[in-house]
Amino acid sequence: GGMTLWSRRSRAAAAQPPTPPPPPPAPAARVERPAPAAKPRTPVKPAASQAPRPAAKDTGGLALKVPGAKVKSEGDVRIVTFESGIFLGGVRLSPGGRRMLDGLGKQLAPYGKRLTVTVIGCTDNVPINVGGRFENNQDLGLARANEVARHLQQAAGLPASVFQTVSYGERWSPYPNDTPQNRAKNRTAVLRISAR
Repeated sequence: GGMTLWSRRSRAAAAQPPTPPPPPPAPAARVERPAPAAKPRTPVKPAASQAPRPAAKDTGGLALKVPGAKVKSEGDVRIVTFESGIFLGGVRLSPGGRRMLDGLGKQLAPYGKRLTVTVIGCTDNVPINVGGRFENNQDLGLARANEVARHLQQAAGLPASVFQTVSYGERWSPYPNDTPQNRAKNRTAVLRISAR
């Protein structure tokens, strides 16, 4: 179970039938609960009459508003799907993509180490040029996921340990690859975010 990181060594996994997988489930390895000592940091000291909220209740409070993206709730997980591609091509983020990630990063910063962020790097279904920087769309998708994680890490000051990056190449993307506009929208990443 759980997600696997794609690499050049996973040719057997890449050769699976072309049936698109459903949107990926939350990774099993990343949902362990923190030690009881991990308490949320609050900038204002609570009054003595206020009991601190238990950490388990904080997940429901992860309210995200990202202009230019849809945020869907799936239990305790928030799924962020950008309405336009956030990459100009390759792994270069567009100015609009940077702005959206910066805005999202500001909202995630207060959660710090309590976050679990899975970044799913997406591509269109156009084959990769032979002899290029990437062997296939799976490699390109993973590089995009890593770029989004790196950008969010810097924008929000988040530790690298909260991120996991995956790619399904052309086998799964948020939009159908049926028009040039939709293929451009698939030059993106989808984020699955939860706080514990």
